[in-house]
Amino acid sequence: MSLLTQVRTIIGDSPQYSKQDYDLKGLPTFQLENFPVIGVSVIITGVALGVYTVYEPTGVVSFAAAPGAQTVVAEYNHVFLLDSQIQDFIDLIGERAFLVSAMCLDTIASTQALIQKKIRILDLETDGPALARALREHAKVLRAADEQLDSEEAGFDWAEQINDAAGWNERMYKEWARGGL
Repeated sequence: MSLLTQVRTIIGDSPQYSKQDYDLKGLPTFQLENFPVIGVSVIITGVALGVYTVYEPTGVVSFAAAPGAQTVVAEYNHVFLLDSQIQDFIDLIGERAFLVSAMCLDTIASTQALIQKKIRILDLETDGPALARALREHAKVLRAADEQLDSEEAGFDWAEQINDAAGWNERMYKEWARGGL
């Protein structure tokens, strides 16, 4: 299992399926409801559609030529973080699945707090800050697990073996050079 797949499993960010109808009203672009999207998963069906491109981070679909006023159906998969974003964290932090996952959850928490905010409309209520707190708590648990793994793997940094008098002299010289004597 690749590190990227491990991170997706730990943070629970598996691709989710969505399907919506969109009235194009003659416009050459529209935005999918859920994003970021997995670009290769986007399937748009409708009458007389031309070539289109999908910008994964924002879910904007652009047609080469305006398709006219018609309704289309968009089917696609979306995630919280794109593979490229997770790979950026892996490149930044290294091959530490729990620490990378914690950073991903912190990023998702910040995004959700900014997007959802705390809103109450009739019977519907969203609480982005509470969701962000829960995700950050999960990130703390993952950081603790990473520290536990790190401490279990650490035995000692280095060891010197002294076999004779020349080795003893070399050891004393090196210790003096390090400032230890």
